[in-house]
Amino acid sequence: MSHHADPQLANLIAVHSAPLRISERFQVAASPQQLFTVLGDLEGITRFFPMIHHASVEHAGGCTGEGSLRVCSIRGMGKVNEKIVWYRNPDGYAYRAEGRMVPLRNHLGVILISGDGAGGSLVEWRQYFETRYGLMGWMFPVMMRMMMKRAVANIGKLLDARVGGFLSTD
Repeated sequence: MSHHADPQLANLIAVHSAPLRISERFQVAASPQQLFTVLGDLEGITRFFPMIHHASVEHAGGCTGEGSLRVCSIRGMGKVNEKIVWYRNPDGYAYRAEGRMVPLRNHLGVILISGDGAGGSLVEWRQYFETRYGLMGWMFPVMMRMMMKRAVANIGKLLDARVGGFLSTD
């Protein structure tokens, strides 16, 4: 089932009360299956997302997917817990993040992957959240947007070695 018609994901987004703060879109030459080997590897986030120097995953029921907990160690922010709330290979996944030092609350991150009709993939990475902690909270969306742009560039570099990297970014 495509994520566009997935009622579970549609419901997660519909009932989430935080606003959409960041949305990055990009196109890669990799097929959705090839791209998901990078993005769907939950511990592999350290290979592309800036500032995350360690990630570990506790799998629910012994396998990657909904209910898994990814714990990311982020420079300057300590540990961030990301609970996987939707996981569909190769369509993407959604996660809720929280951490004591993170200046956001009510977070939902959504990574959507679809075929582009020419063998590549279209990706949309959304971040829904509210901010907290005053000035740091105000600055966080700007910092997060910059980190996501660097992550997208790093994903392209990882894919270059496999299938030719980027076709375009928004």
